[in-house]
Amino acid sequence: MATIFQGLNTGYTGLATSQVAINTAGHNIANAENENYTRQRVNQKTNVPLSEQNFQLGTGVGIDTITRIHDEFVYKRLNSSKQDKEFSNFNRKTLQEISTLFPEIDDVGIKNNFHSYMDAWASVAQDFDNIAQKAVLAQEAQNFAESIHDVRSRLVSYQTELNEQLNVNVQEINRMAKQIADLNIKITVAESSSGDHANDLRDQRDALETTITKLTNTTIVKFNLKSNNHVHRDSNDYTDTYNLSIGGFSIVDGKTFHEIKILNNDNANDMYTLYYERQDGYLFDMTEQIKSGKLGALIDLRGDRIDPLTKYPANGRIQAFIDQLDTFANTMISATNNIYASSATDILESNVLPFSGDSVFAETDMDIKSGDFDIIMYDVDGNEKGRRNITIDPATTMTHGYKSVLAQLNANVDDSGNRNELDDFDDKFIAHYIDGVLHVAAKPEGKAEGYTIAIEDHGTNFAGALGLHKFFDGNNAEDISLHRPFITDPSLIKAYGRADEGNNEVANMMLQLQYDKLEFHNRGTMVEETLSNYFDLLTTDVASQTNIAITKDETYTTQLSAIQREYDSISKVSVDEELTNLVKFQTAYTANAKVITTIDQMLDTLLGIKQ
Repeated sequence: MATIFQGLNTGYTGLATSQVAINTAGHNIANAENENYTRQRVNQKTNVPLSEQNFQLGTGVGIDTITRIHDEFVYKRLNSSKQDKEFSNFNRKTLQEISTLFPEIDDVGIKNNFHSYMDAWASVAQDFDNIAQKAVLAQEAQNFAESIHDVRSRLVSYQTELNEQLNVNVQEINRMAKQIADLNIKITVAESSSGDHANDLRDQRDALETTITKLTNTTIVKFNLKSNNHVHRDSNDYTDTYNLSIGGFSIVDGKTFHEIKILNNDNANDMYTLYYERQDGYLFDMTEQIKSGKLGALIDLRGDRIDPLTKYPANGRIQAFIDQLDTFANTMISATNNIYASSATDILESNVLPFSGDSVFAETDMDIKSGDFDIIMYDVDGNEKGRRNITIDPATTMTHGYKSVLAQLNANVDDSGNRNELDDFDDKFIAHYIDGVLHVAAKPEGKAEGYTIAIEDHGTNFAGALGLHKFFDGNNAEDISLHRPFITDPSLIKAYGRADEGNNEVANMMLQLQYDKLEFHNRGTMVEETLSNYFDLLTTDVASQTNIAITKDETYTTQLSAIQREYDSISKVSVDEELTNLVKFQTAYTANAKVITTIDQMLDTLLGIKQ
C-alpha cells in the first residue's frame, strides 16, 4: 500500500540518479584531454512499480548501466589506419635518412669521387713517368674506395640499429600483451561481481590494443559482440571472449598470454629472429608474418630472412641497396684488376679463392667466362719473347685434369714456335696452386734474366676475378681498397703494359673503362651497363623508394585524420555537451529535492493536525 513515505523514497531515487549523472559528467570533463578515455553515459531505468487494486504506482528511477560510447567497428578501422600510418611514417623517415648517403645531385659522393679517380688516370696517361701524378692517382683511388666503404658501413649500421629496435619493440609488445591478459581477468571479475561494465578497465585495454596495433599487424577478435543502441546508435563493445593474434599466431587468448620469443643464437653480431613457441616447445619462425606497423617497417627495411653464413639479412630494402653497392664495387674491382693485369710483373698471385682446385669455374660464384687469355712473356728490354694461351670452358678447373689452368700453364709447349725447348713460358715460369692461392712466378733462370709477364684477356675476366696483379684489394664495397703496396709507394703504379715503360696503354684502358658496358651480377640477375649508369640505377632506386614512401605516408595521414574525426565524434568528450548535461542533471536534482521538501512540508502539516 502506497504511503507518504513512498513519495520520499521516489524523490530520493531521483536525487541519487541525478547525482550519479552529475558525477559521470564530471568524470567525462576531467578526462576531456585524456586521449585514451572513452566518454560515458548513465542509462536510467524505471524502478519496479507498486501494484495496487486497480493501478500501479511508480517508485522512481534507478541506474541501469554506465556505458562508454564506443563503436568497435570504427575503433578497428582507426587502429588499422594507425597501423598503416606507423608503417609508412617509419619507412619514410628511414629512407629519407638513407637517401642522404647518396647526395649525387650536389656533386659530392661516390660518383663524384669516381670521376675524380678517372681524371687522375687521365693525368697519368698524359705523363706516365710523373711520380707526383701517380701519388694523386693513389689518393683519388683511396678516396673513391673509402667513399664506397663508408656508405656501405653506414647502411649496415642502419641494419644493426633497426635490429636492436626490433628487439626493444618485441619486448614492449610482450609486456603490453601480458598486461592485456591481466586486464581480461580484472574485467571478468569486475563485471561478474557488479553486473555492470568495467568501463575504465576497458579503456586501459583499448589503449594497450592501440599501441600494439601501431607496432605490428594485430588481429583482435571479440566474440559475441553486444550492442548498446539505446545509448548510441553505433555503440557496441561488450563481449564474452577475447583473442589477440599477431601474424596469425595467438598471443593473448582470453586470460592466457603467449610470449613472442626473439632469439639471435646468443651472438651479439647475429640478427634477431622472431618465434612463436608451441605448447610442446616447437618454435615457429614468425618473422616473415610481420607485415605492418612499426615492427613491420623494421623488418621490411632490415629483412625477414637471415643468411646462416654471413649472419646478416638475406633480403630487405637496405640489404638490396647493400647488394647493389657490393655489385658495383665488385664489378669495379674485377674490371680494373683485369685491365691492370696487362701491366708486366715478375709474379702473379691471386686472392685466396673460396673453392677447391677441382671445382669447375662455371659452378662457382666467380665471374669467370668461357674463352681464352694469353700470358705474355717479356725480356728485360720489354721485348715480347712468347705467349702462353690458356683456354677456359664450362668444365675447366684450377688443378683437375690436363685441361686445368695449372696444367695449361705448366705444359711443355713451344710457345714461340722456334723449336727451342729452353725459351718457352714453362722454361722461365712455373705455376702453383697452394692453400687456395694461384702463384705464377719466375724460375731462377727467368728471374736472373729479368723476365716479366702480363695477361692479355680475351673476355674471360680470369685475372680480374682471381685478383692476379691487383690494382684494388677486396671483393666488394665492404673491403674495397687501393692495393696496399701502392698506398705506401705510389711510384709502383704502372700506366704501361710492357716493362720498358714506353707506352701508356694500361692508363688508356683504365680511362676507357668508364665508357664500357660491363656485366653486373646481383643475386641471380644480370644488368649490362656502364659503371656510372649502374650506380645511377642504385641512386635512382633509393630516390624512387623514398618518394613512394613520402607519397604513401601523406595518403595514410589523410586517411587517418578522416577516421580519427569519425571516432572522436562518437567516443571523445565534448566539453560543451557535458556542461549542457550538467545543467540538465542539476535541474533534475533540484526538482527531485523540491519533491522531498514538499513531502516534508506535508509531514509537518500532518504532525500539526495530530497535536
